[in-house]
Amino acid sequence: MTVAMASPGCAGGRFDDPSPGPELTAALLADPASLVGQEVEAGLIAAFHADNHAAWARCRWLLEACRSRADTTRRVLGDSRAALIAAAALGWSPTMAAARLEFARQVIERLPALGEAMRAGRLEEREAGIYVNTLRELDDARARLVVERLLGRADRLTHAELTRRVEKAAGDVDSSWYEARRTAAVARARVVARSAPSGAAELSGLDLPEDLALEAHGHVVAVADAVSAAVRARGGEVGKAFTEAHVYLRLLGRDLLDADDATLVEILTEELLNAGGTDDDGPDAASEPDDRGPDDGPGDDDDPSDDDPADECPADEDLGADDRGSEPCDDARPDAGSGGPARPPLAFRAAVAVRLELSTLLGLDRRPGEVPGYGVVAGSTARHVAQNRPGARIKVVLYDHEGRLEHVLHVRPPKNASTPRRRSRYRRQVLELTALTTTLDLLDPHDHLGLDATLLARAKAALAGMRSRPPEQHPARTTADAHRRHPGAELAAWIRARDRTCRFPGCTRPAMGADLDHTLDWAEDGLTLAENLGAFCEPHHLLKHDPDSCWTVIQTRPGTFVWTSPTGTCHRVDPEPQDQPLALTAPVDRPCSVPDIVFSPPPRPTPPWAPRPDKHGLLTDAARATAERLTRRAAPDEPPSRYDDDPDF
Repeated sequence: MTVAMASPGCAGGRFDDPSPGPELTAALLADPASLVGQEVEAGLIAAFHADNHAAWARCRWLLEACRSRADTTRRVLGDSRAALIAAAALGWSPTMAAARLEFARQVIERLPALGEAMRAGRLEEREAGIYVNTLRELDDARARLVVERLLGRADRLTHAELTRRVEKAAGDVDSSWYEARRTAAVARARVVARSAPSGAAELSGLDLPEDLALEAHGHVVAVADAVSAAVRARGGEVGKAFTEAHVYLRLLGRDLLDADDATLVEILTEELLNAGGTDDDGPDAASEPDDRGPDDGPGDDDDPSDDDPADECPADEDLGADDRGSEPCDDARPDAGSGGPARPPLAFRAAVAVRLELSTLLGLDRRPGEVPGYGVVAGSTARHVAQNRPGARIKVVLYDHEGRLEHVLHVRPPKNASTPRRRSRYRRQVLELTALTTTLDLLDPHDHLGLDATLLARAKAALAGMRSRPPEQHPARTTADAHRRHPGAELAAWIRARDRTCRFPGCTRPAMGADLDHTLDWAEDGLTLAENLGAFCEPHHLLKHDPDSCWTVIQTRPGTFVWTSPTGTCHRVDPEPQDQPLALTAPVDRPCSVPDIVFSPPPRPTPPWAPRPDKHGLLTDAARATAERLTRRAAPDEPPSRYDDDPDF
């Protein structure tokens, strides 16, 4: 999602040019209390630009000061004690001074485009830090390519969204580096228990394998949703977050290890009811969705309709499975308490389980994938997650070479004949596969085996069927649902694929599960068309319909929304095109030509998996332990990893 300021008429006149300089400095001396709303918000943006420029200037002075020598303009590079100059001058600790000096070197010399964006006032210091920290171990040419791809489009992204974009682009330019980075992190996996500032406890698993962590989190959420529903049915009320935390702790205990999902729900429901749960139990009790949204919440025909965890079909019902070699669902495991078959497992919450390239699923490349609401995952992990979601629906989203959405295909998942006919816990989830339309045209099912060939053949057949329809039946142009209150499944799927996230400026909540709202309200004769629909999360949906909020929105063209804030300032939200793979075309790095510089000898190369210093230049015990574990794993007599696509170390 790209957020930009609208055209003149929405901002204040004296701040029309927020470029740092004497004029801006003088304008910022005005009293904000004497200005109208548009000028005050424009002044806030101008002050933001001025602060970014000041951060660049501080980096430049810091870098030069730590290389300077008395009575000369000579600069010395490679002095390991250079940071002590800044530490003594500014009262910093040596560790902090070293970190700040390295950041300055990165934005001024290694990634100069970041420094120029800070100098122009467009990039704040914390955003530059996201680039620096993520790309620190990527080689210079590839790191600069990532910056070049993202910098012009990422000025107004949230920090979480910018982090996701940088990680995804970094994995595109060097998938081997990204996989190795992830492998090294998993080697540091640990569980941490500590006291929170409030005096309560924090129990966290850090650097865990993504596939196992996502599976565990999905199970906790599914059980918590069922427990919350059972508590409400019996007249209780407990906050969602509090319930999830209680389920998380109880699932770690030994006394519930052998219980199936239905037994877990019964036990945990009794525990919460006996604890006297009320509306005050947990911070989220007052924020639960009440399904009374003012517009389109119930009309999501694109999402599964069986959202009630208690709505279970017989265990032998076959909804289609695609286990691709995975273990079958564990709903036939004996119940330790009764000796009979366990009841079907609870369905995971409706969501996009993973979003990845079709070519990655087919094993043709290793581009990173994404789990909406979670973040970027390595290509091998994305493929592993997709291959181990039997019963999940498959959606193929096709784009043109400009990254514009062309088709949304629903493909029936292929079934493995050896898979038992049983209810899948993943039946509400979606595997979203993305590709260029021309790429799908070029792929031949005969070049692949088994389920991959079947999936590819069905996707090509679905595309052929879509192309055979008249143009006016395309979801972007259809009027079939114009006079219906809610969009049909095909139109709803198109809107969610087009928008991806909530369309409020800066909101990154996934479109799947969000409300499909009429920009011009249905009650005011708004039609159910692609150009009059958008995905809004519940809080921003309610904000739009609250006259006291003073927020308004229009859709200037399909997918482009312009919000007007209470100050009268306009914010445009554009659809973000699908990123295409990055090709390394940057020239080989050359040393910068700075006169009169003394270079210290280059450091000796370190062997693979040697302990790496942290960003402060320190070798920690954790770094040494990680290197030892990775070295043992790389030994010839080590058994192979269960991840087929792990890099060879």
